Amino acid sequence: MKIVLKVQKDMFFNFFCVSLFFIALNFWHLEVYLMLALFMIAIFLNTQRERKVKFDSEFCVLFLANLTYVFLYSIYIPLGMHTILLYAFGPIGSYFIGKVFIYEKEKRLQTTILIIAIGMAFHAILNLVSSEIGIGINERYVKDVWNNSNISATLQGALLAFIIGIVYWLLINKKFFFKLVGIVMVIFILWNSFLTGARTPLFLLVLEVVMLSLYKAYACKNKNLMKKIIKTILGLIILCIIVVVAYNLNLFGLKDMYYNSSLYIRFQTMDSIVQDTRNQHVIDALKNLVKYPMGNIDKQLGRISYAHNFWLDIGRQTGIIPLLLFLIYTIKNFKKYILIIKQKYIGLDTKLLLTGTYSAVGIFLCLEPIMEGSPWVFFMMCMVCGGVASIYKSER
Repeated sequence: MKIVLKVQKDMFFNFFCVSLFFIALNFWHLEVYLMLALFMIAIFLNTQRERKVKFDSEFCVLFLANLTYVFLYSIYIPLGMHTILLYAFGPIGSYFIGKVFIYEKEKRLQTTILIIAIGMAFHAILNLVSSEIGIGINERYVKDVWNNSNISATLQGALLAFIIGIVYWLLINKKFFFKLVGIVMVIFILWNSFLTGARTPLFLLVLEVVMLSLYKAYACKNKNLMKKIIKTILGLIILCIIVVVAYNLNLFGLKDMYYNSSLYIRFQTMDSIVQDTRNQHVIDALKNLVKYPMGNIDKQLGRISYAHNFWLDIGRQTGIIPLLLFLIYTIKNFKKYILIIKQKYIGLDTKLLLTGTYSAVGIFLCLEPIMEGSPWVFFMMCMVCGGVASIYKSER
C-alpha cells in the first residue's frame, strides 16, 4: 500500500513539473486552466495528508490583499471573466500549489525554481527569435510568440528575472548540462539587451554573479574559495579591458554593431542611470497616493501612467489598503526566507537558488509594474514562497 501511495505522489509531482513548465512558458495563454487543474490536485493531496485544508498567515494576508485588489480594480475598470479569474486566483492558487506539491522537500523546491526559470527564459527566447525573424526588433518592444501582442523591452526583461537569479548556480554546477544551460543563458541575456536596449538585465546579471560569489565564499568560510573568486573577478576585469580595446579598434566590427543596436540608442537617450526618470515616477506615485488614497487608475502620474514599482503601482490602481497588505505579505515572506537560509539543515545549493531568486525577482518588482504588465512573474514567486513556507514548517 505504501509503495502504491509513493508511486501516486511521484506521478502527481511529475504532472506538476510538466504543467509548471508550460505555465512558466505561458503556453498559448492556457496557464490559468493548468493552474486550476494543479489546484484541484493540490486540494486532493492536502486532504489526503492532513484531512483538512490549513492556511498559514502568509496565505491569509495574500488572500486579503488579492481580494481587495481585484474588488477595487474592477470598480474602476470592468474586468472580463478570464481576467478576474487570473488575478483573483493567480497569487493564492500559486502559493497553495507550491506549498502542497513541494511538501517539505528541499529537492522539490530546487526543481520548482529551475523549471520556472527555464520556462520563463524559454518564453523570452521565443519572443525575441520570432520578433527578429518575423518583423524585426522595434527598439523597445518585442512580439509575444503566442498572440503577437507587443511586449515592452522592460517586461521582456522581467521574464528573465528567475534565470538571472540562478545563472550563477548554473555556471558553478558540477553537471555539464547545467553549466551549458548557464552559458547559453548568459549569451541570451546579452543578446536580448543588445537588441532591445534593456539595461536592467545586464546590470542585474553582474550584480547577481558578484553577490552570490561573495555569499558562497562567506557561507563556506573558505579562504581559498575567496581567493579563487577574487582571481575570477580580476579575470573578468581583464576580459572587459580586452573587449574595450577591441571595441575602440573596431575589431570584428564591434563598434559598428554597437552603434546600430537598440542598446546604444537606449544609453544615448539618457546621460546616466542617476538621471533615470523612474525616481520622478516614484515621487509622482507617492503624491498621487496621498491625493487618491483609494486609488485612481485613470489619472496620469506626471508624464507616465506607471510608477515602475510593484507596490506603488498597486497603490496607484487600487489605493493604500491593497498596497499595505501586499507589503505585509512581502515582509512576512522575506522574514521566512531569512530564517530558512540561517538554518544549517538547508543545503548550500538551496540557499544560493533562494538568495538569487529572491534578490533578482525583488529588484524587478522594485523597478517594473509587474502586477499589470507581467503578473505571472509575481505568481511564480508566490509559488516559490509557498514552497519555502512548506520547508520552514517541516523543520520548526
